[in-house]
Amino acid sequence: MTATTFDDAFVAQVRRRPDATAVVFGADACTYAGLDRRVAGMAAQLAGAGVGAVAGAGDRVVLVADNSADHLAAAFAVWRAGAVLVTIYPSSTEAELASAIVSVAPALIVAGARVADTAQAAAGTVPVVGLDGSGALVGLPVRSGEATPTPAPVVDPDEVALICFTSGSTARPKAVTQSHRGLVGAAIAYARVWHLGDDDA
Repeated sequence: MTATTFDDAFVAQVRRRPDATAVVFGADACTYAGLDRRVAGMAAQLAGAGVGAVAGAGDRVVLVADNSADHLAAAFAVWRAGAVLVTIYPSSTEAELASAIVSVAPALIVAGARVADTAQAAAGTVPVVGLDGSGALVGLPVRSGEATPTPAPVVDPDEVALICFTSGSTARPKAVTQSHRGLVGAAIAYARVWHLGDDDA
């Protein structure tokens, strides 16, 4: 059966190929099992902070950070926690970031180390936590010994999974939404075009 969310597809791959390389970014290389541990830990941190899960289903979490393995893990953690991922370019100015934050009204902002000061200045009253390559969300308690959020949220594949912003080349950046099912469908289409399969990291 075809997965209807990115996290379902990821978990299926973890089960099939836990020791295979999932992502390589510079010196940081993760197997599927290793990446899954990062995702589970961050998702548990989010759930522990009351973000996503059952009570906060539909919460939005802004992720503004440069590319990294932890950036990918944080994105999946947001989905696994039952929240909506909002991605904003790390090159955004403080004004652009503040405008985007106001428009999506997030419960939390996750910021990479390089953009942390800008994110904090733009955040208003929204809490900001860090993403510094440690494998955890800096500023939220680490819930040791817990692999997944409890209770695990049930995700409707037709609900919004992702809010991203246009480049703003001709006007103020605009929000674009995608459902879980839409993201999976797009990924399948790209995989066919680029001839990607299970053996590709």
